[in-house]
Amino acid sequence: MMVKFDSTEAFRYVWIIWRIFGIHPFEKYKKLYKFYSLFINIGITLLSPLQLIVQGFFVESFPELMRNMSTSIELTSCSLQVVFLLIYRKSLLKSHQYLHELDSRVDENPDDKKYMQQVIKNCRRIYVIYQVLFCTTLATYGISGALAGRLMLEGWLPFDWKSSRNLYVLAFGYQFVNSCVQCTINLTMDVYSVFYTYVILGHIKCLAKRIANIGYDNGQMTSQQNYCELIRCVNDHRNILDYFSYLSPVISATIFIQFIVTAFVLCITALCFCMFDDLSFKVTSFCYLTSILIEVFPCCYLLSEIMEASTNLTTAVYSCNWMEQDLKFRKAIIIFMQHTQKPNTINAGNMIPISLPTFMDLIRVSFSIFTLLSSF
Repeated sequence: MMVKFDSTEAFRYVWIIWRIFGIHPFEKYKKLYKFYSLFINIGITLLSPLQLIVQGFFVESFPELMRNMSTSIELTSCSLQVVFLLIYRKSLLKSHQYLHELDSRVDENPDDKKYMQQVIKNCRRIYVIYQVLFCTTLATYGISGALAGRLMLEGWLPFDWKSSRNLYVLAFGYQFVNSCVQCTINLTMDVYSVFYTYVILGHIKCLAKRIANIGYDNGQMTSQQNYCELIRCVNDHRNILDYFSYLSPVISATIFIQFIVTAFVLCITALCFCMFDDLSFKVTSFCYLTSILIEVFPCCYLLSEIMEASTNLTTAVYSCNWMEQDLKFRKAIIIFMQHTQKPNTINAGNMIPISLPTFMDLIRVSFSIFTLLSSF
């Protein structure tokens, strides 16, 4: 028996992690899960940035202040993204039903199915790359902190960890576990938008190929059958638009937060990298800069690709063999072309288009702030 294709397999790891860390409840034991979710999200998601913010009032040097600011801003943004995800979680799940409709069409064509299976494999590879990068950043913070006899993060604790070795080990262990959880949650906040956009990009490309092939069957299909295939493609396009309508609010909110945070954190981290000579600090800053950039770039790139692929749908509609079809088919083609001329896009905060030009503008803004601050 042939296994049906399922695009949501690309998101499976993300939803498993969200379930473990209190974001995606079980159907059973919902009340018990709410207490568990509150414990996780208050104890780690909210408490971690709060500790860093409080410690910012007690720092004794400028390097510590800059380090504290960059990390606390990033962790605070992660907490805000979790809040927005909790708000829009049902909307994100709702988008899956439109993927299932598109998957049924992919099952009809072996080439489309093979292509989409490769998309899922690529999503898993992207997850591994992100995991390695985040673990490397976390390891550099841990190793540099241990070698220097300080904690991984300059967060406030209700006891003096410098007074004894046991308290230092306790504080370091607590921060390590806390950082692992926070890092994993932050990882999923970054990759989910990449996976959801990558999968729909694959479906848009499959749809364009499906449309362009209408009528080129050497007379094996009648005009009515070609018209029915066109209507099915129109329904596929409608499913893509509905998918975007449910996906847009959550990505819009989370990426908008990332844009704001990235501009400031890039600037602060680059400033610290240039101003201070501590080698371990430079290594951790470099890893941190890389992880910050990779949080935003893939989603901007994929949404630029989606805008281009959406525009190419109009070309695909014109490329079908409409010349040999009846009048009813040609009228439908004209209406369909008009609907495909508006590219699919998502605006961060409903204001800023998420695209490669926006990413470059973000880098320019960060560099401008960096230049301004370094002049003092």
